[in-house]
Amino acid sequence: IGAGVHWTIGAGPNAGKINVNAYAKAFSALTGEYKMGVYIIAKKLTAYQNGQGDNYEHHKVLLGFAGDDSWGETITTTGAAADQVFHKGYVIPLEPTWNVNDIEVVSIIWKKNGANWDFVNATTN
Repeated sequence: IGAGVHWTIGAGPNAGKINVNAYAKAFSALTGEYKMGVYIIAKKLTAYQNGQGDNYEHHKVLLGFAGDDSWGETITTTGAAADQVFHKGYVIPLEPTWNVNDIEVVSIIWKKNGANWDFVNATTN
């Protein structure tokens, strides 16, 4: 299963928000339960690091996620046919501390494996 994501900064009534369109496509027939998570990542973030002080540059910092579940939203509980496409759309408020020039949006596909969720695929804008 492949993943895709596209995002823009909103205008008009969505000003100050991130508009996200995330997609997943089954390359072949699938069985099982899948979720698609959408995550807001700081490419770099200067903040405190123990032993390094207040100005340490961190890379790939999770800032937040779309929806109510950090694993994402269920896209199927019964699998999928080959070439089936799933879409999720989100409008995420921009936090005042986020530097828009240093963020990226990542989508991750997870497959349920017993009580766990296994990584399947990911993409970034």
